[in-house]
Amino acid sequence: AHQPIHYLGWILPVNYAPHTQDAYIEDYLTDRVDSREVVQVIKAFLRCAMSGQAGLQLYLEITGGAGSGKSTLTKIMELTLGKENCADMNFSRIAANPRFEGMKLFGKRLAIFNDEDKAVSRETTETLKRWIGEDNIVGEIKGKNSFPSFKPTHLTVITANYPIRWNPDDAFARRRISIRMDKIIGQEHQKESLIDNEIMPH
Repeated sequence: AHQPIHYLGWILPVNYAPHTQDAYIEDYLTDRVDSREVVQVIKAFLRCAMSGQAGLQLYLEITGGAGSGKSTLTKIMELTLGKENCADMNFSRIAANPRFEGMKLFGKRLAIFNDEDKAVSRETTETLKRWIGEDNIVGEIKGKNSFPSFKPTHLTVITANYPIRWNPDDAFARRRISIRMDKIIGQEHQKESLIDNEIMPH
């Protein structure tokens, strides 16, 4: 049972049903990535995010063209963990003010960077390297006193058309788990309400 002595500071916003079996989402993901082994990697990554294993010190990079399902995959991750347990992040905002952007990560389980195809600055690379490397995050709330630094509890997922090229070099890529989504759905066959009508019920 949930008790203060257990020091639980977050919950999954779903009813616990350990014996429920529903293969719809797994079949959908298998169709998109064309590999059940890759689906197992996605599930393992989500399991680590649920349990707050920031010490993994790895990030998930999902690449593929428009219409390949990258955004749908990150939406499934967000629905699995709960929107309130995820942070919508952006390279440009980190470059502008890393402390304000870093504050969004307090108590979160997943940082989501969608469609990041811009050049990455040296400063942004160094900031992300520290966050993913489990260094303390220094956050700041606008208009308020400084906030104590905190240990990260999140993992990171980044989507892009092509692999991210880090600045100044690609040494940061050692922390990358890569998934490529090459199966493109034509505009005429894409379902606008896929998440609401087909995935949400599962």
